[in-house]
Amino acid sequence: MELLLLVQHLVTANCQLILYFTFNFIIQYNQIGNDGASTIGTALGNCKLLTNLIFYIDANQIGDNGAQNIGLGLSKCTQLRNLELALVQNQIGNDGASTIGTALGNCKLLTNLIFYIDANQIGDNGAQNIGLGLSKCTQLTNLDFRIQQNQIGNDGASTIGTALGNCKLLTNLKFYIGSNQIGDSGAQNIGLGLSKCIQLTNLEFSIDNNQIGDDGASTIDTVLGNCKFLTNLKFNFHGNEIGDKGVQNIALSLSNCTQLKNLAFSSDNDEKFLKSREIINYFKIFGLPQQPFWLSLSRNRVVFAYYNVKIAQNK
Repeated sequence: MELLLLVQHLVTANCQLILYFTFNFIIQYNQIGNDGASTIGTALGNCKLLTNLIFYIDANQIGDNGAQNIGLGLSKCTQLRNLELALVQNQIGNDGASTIGTALGNCKLLTNLIFYIDANQIGDNGAQNIGLGLSKCTQLTNLDFRIQQNQIGNDGASTIGTALGNCKLLTNLKFYIGSNQIGDSGAQNIGLGLSKCIQLTNLEFSIDNNQIGDDGASTIDTVLGNCKFLTNLKFNFHGNEIGDKGVQNIALSLSNCTQLKNLAFSSDNDEKFLKSREIINYFKIFGLPQQPFWLSLSRNRVVFAYYNVKIAQNK
């Protein structure tokens, strides 16, 4: 109770002083429940002219009701340009996630967004509403989006994929949606969305530990085919159902990424990827890069410089 009163006083008392400045609110790993989160959300709604907000409230005991009130407060902060919002390891389900998604949709001026909502209880409906909110953030240039360890299937993943397709100004994207229940259809729609982000130079893409097969993995072909300015690429597909065909198509798609300097790849078929004809042809066609090129097979904890890749492939 003392902590709750302190937080309420801190936010409400200083709201007028932080209107045009960054407000850092970090209160992780406590025992804040729905009541405390609701009061914080109400206070946040009074700060309507905020342009920069860092808001970390991970690992508490916040459920749908608390998350909904945080979302209602955040939805009033329509002037935000930069937002870091972390609600990891709570007990948020579809209702709470949906209200937070609506709040994101009100923040149409965002150019930089860090959004972490991993390890909750979010299903398709919550993910769809987060996606609908994200789809309205069309001014984003930098996005770090993490929604791992939830209960998201194809429908939720597809809506999030569509949302990514609206963020056409992105140059830097970190997208983590591992450990859900996504199959080929969801992965394909994520891929189709990403394929519209043609300005990307840095991409981290992790969809590990889902139920994706060759068809879903092959959609990465479209992504890499359109994202020709990539210099740094990291993607993680391990823990799925991807066979030789999927790995070969991913390797083949790399022929479009002629600007790559760093590539990190993790799958259950790292060795096949490394020795695939498509990867060997990549180096034959483009020769040795002007800048050092690193291929990291993080699943096996092996890192090869480009000249070592060539040697390994010829064994």
